[in-house]
Amino acid sequence: MTLQLAKEYLKLQDWNRAFAAAEMANSLDPGDVVIRLLRIEAAVYVAVEQREAIDAGRLKALSG
Repeated sequence: MTLQLAKEYLKLQDWNRAFAAAEMANSLDPGDVVIRLLRIEAAVYVAVEQREAIDAGRLKALSG
């Protein structure tokens, strides 16, 4: 359910809510690669939106 919610928020370009939903989904199933990728995607959009540039340090932290 939270995975679908994250996908819908991504479609709506509501990056903060997409990230929050993906984080919740990831905590419920940390081994799911699709959820992890959605979380990373949403985090990239949030980072770019907040800074207007990519923060390499923050993006590197997301991959681990």
